[in-house]
This record gives sequence, C-alpha cells and structure tokens, in this order.
Amino acid sequence: MVRVRLFGVTGPGEAPHRLLPSLVAGWRERLPIPLSDGMQVRDVLHVDDVAAALLHVARAPALFGHAVNVGRGHGGSVRWMAEHAARRLDCEDLLRFGVLPRREGEPAELVADASRLLATGWSPARTLEQTVDHTVDVLAGR
Repeated sequence: MVRVRLFGVTGPGEAPHRLLPSLVAGWRERLPIPLSDGMQVRDVLHVDDVAAALLHVARAPALFGHAVNVGRGHGGSVRWMAEHAARRLDCEDLLRFGVLPRREGEPAELVADASRLLATGWSPARTLEQTVDHTVDVLAGR
C-alpha cells in the first residue's frame, strides 16, 4: 500500500470556481475577475502529470508502505499564475486583486515535500509555466 497526497491539480475538468477556470470564464464574458491579494504560494501540477505520477508510484516498489506527496516540490504565487494566464488571454485589465479576502485559515504556502517521489526518478513533464499555458489554452478552446 502507498498513501498518496495530491497537492494542486489543474487542467480540464477542474471546478469552475478554481483559479484558472474562473479566469477563463471572466475572459470569455469580459467581466471583472475578483481575486484575493494572490500572495499565496501553491504547488500546482497539470492533471496529466498527476496521472503519470500515480502510475509511477504504483510501479515503484521503493515507495510501497510509505506516504508520498505528489507535487513538484516548489510553488508559484497565485498572483503570478493569474497574471501569466491573463497575459496569455490578453485580459490583464480584468484582474481585481484584493477584492476577495483570503479564506479563513488558508495557509500562505502549500508546497509538497516531494523529495520521496522525486528521488525515484519521477519529475513532471510540464514546468509551472507550461502547466498554466496548457490549461488556459484547453479551457479557452484554443
């Protein structure tokens, strides 16, 4: 048995209220996009990288009997991700940072200690930038 903990997962099928789907919806409707201050740091993987990591974990005997964090081991700020996505969609003028408060008890940083997974030779196929780009492109129908 392996206990797997997923960190930020993004891509097709993601809930509409999450960051990238909400940005694409705002772009599509040309509506202001309310956001928190965006200073939270998140470790985010594309759903394809998560699926590849799960297959890797299932085939890695060295991980059996352990808890494994699935993430890249470093994060980016929510603000950076939102600005990057908005530049790609040419809708930076719609971003409204600081309009929403942070959720009560929300951690400032959620980054996986992915050292156990990375030590087995697995790494994500996409960088954080590529993850945001691909997700935005798919959600925008590009």
